[in-house]
Amino acid sequence: MSNFTQIVRSNVFKALNEYKMLENTDEIIVGFSGGADSVCLLHILYSLKREIGYSLKAVHINHGIRGDEAERDEKFAEQFCLKYGIPFQAFKFKCIEEAEESKETLEECGRRLRYKSFNEACGGKSKIATAHNANDNAETIIFNITRGTSVKGVSGIPFVRDNIIRPLLYCSRNEIEGYCRENELDYVTDSTNSEVDFTRNKIRHLILPVLEEINPSYISSFNGLSDNARLVADYLTKNTEQLICKAKIGEFIYSREALLNADKAIVFELFCTEFNKYTNLILDRKKVYILYDLLIIGGRLQLYGNIFAEVKKAYFRFYQVYESFSEDIITIDTIPFEKQMGNYIIKLEKNDNYSKIVNQIDAGDMIDCNTVSGNLVLRTRKSGDCFTFPRRNVTKTLKKLFTEENIPIETRSQLPVISDDLGVVWVFGFGVTKRCLPSENSNNIVLIRGENNDK
Repeated sequence: MSNFTQIVRSNVFKALNEYKMLENTDEIIVGFSGGADSVCLLHILYSLKREIGYSLKAVHINHGIRGDEAERDEKFAEQFCLKYGIPFQAFKFKCIEEAEESKETLEECGRRLRYKSFNEACGGKSKIATAHNANDNAETIIFNITRGTSVKGVSGIPFVRDNIIRPLLYCSRNEIEGYCRENELDYVTDSTNSEVDFTRNKIRHLILPVLEEINPSYISSFNGLSDNARLVADYLTKNTEQLICKAKIGEFIYSREALLNADKAIVFELFCTEFNKYTNLILDRKKVYILYDLLIIGGRLQLYGNIFAEVKKAYFRFYQVYESFSEDIITIDTIPFEKQMGNYIIKLEKNDNYSKIVNQIDAGDMIDCNTVSGNLVLRTRKSGDCFTFPRRNVTKTLKKLFTEENIPIETRSQLPVISDDLGVVWVFGFGVTKRCLPSENSNNIVLIRGENNDK
């Protein structure tokens, strides 16, 4: 057995056995691009299938990006499988159009379509084998570090994830290409691999060669880092799961005391893990530290959009606020007027003359009824409502105004608004819009008082 063949075979056996990749498996679906990595993977799994006992199938994805070259790759992959009697299935997509429609990058869209196709091709207890190698792992670690990551990101590409296995992760690209040479295996080369437009290609062609100059054995070093980080990540995951079981008192609600008494690193991991479960979003490092401070001092934090974290005396929780517009409209047909709306009590009382108002603090809550068009109504905010500041003569939508004034999202749809046929007349906490303010000559003045019983 030749040198590279022996190395690759040994590394594949190590991965298969160490991570129990073939347990309860009767079929392996190989992602087969026709490149050196996938040719090596398919060939070595083909050579082992009688010895270990499983059926083999190759799945090729044509992303529809490289025109004739993509058609060439598909034909090569099909002919290769025909030569070895391996069942073959091809999927074709228009990845550029798909990415534009889904608002993904080409890389993200391509990856999603690949795994969607692999799963469609699966049957029974099938495993999906992809040809990721040790170089890919190093690229992934650098990519994750550059983007910002936790220990889990430094652990790189997992050997096993659900029904996906990666038997070549202990093998370098050099060893894989050596295996293909020794076994006289042809393969195709994707021309986009030589371009530096994609992030991973920049890492592959611009960064990794520099690392190799510094340390020719950098792949081995990255493998060691990856293995160590994976052990730490597994430890964190195990302890985080235990803390979740101990601290959870409701749906994404956790005992504050249990979190404060736990190790800080485990609490950080709980924040990240549970937030991802709740939102499918990644919690960045800065927000993790702020959340821990919040856990100590209490309060509330807006994380993203309508997603919040809150710490009360007994608990920590993640929650979302959904704005809703009430359709309840109360006509103000007589004055004096008093009505409760939610936690608010709204009162209107009449005054004959502006100059008779002694308490000028109330001046911003007085309207000249002669400026009112149609009937006054009491309601909450609706889309398109605007308010004009009397002194600044600046008009803003209530949505923008509430955002700028940091009005909590859950409060915005509850604040009382008085309007007429022309629009907003008065807003709780902001007073009367400019067009309805009285002058010294006004003789039909109404004072509006609003109280919040929730405070």
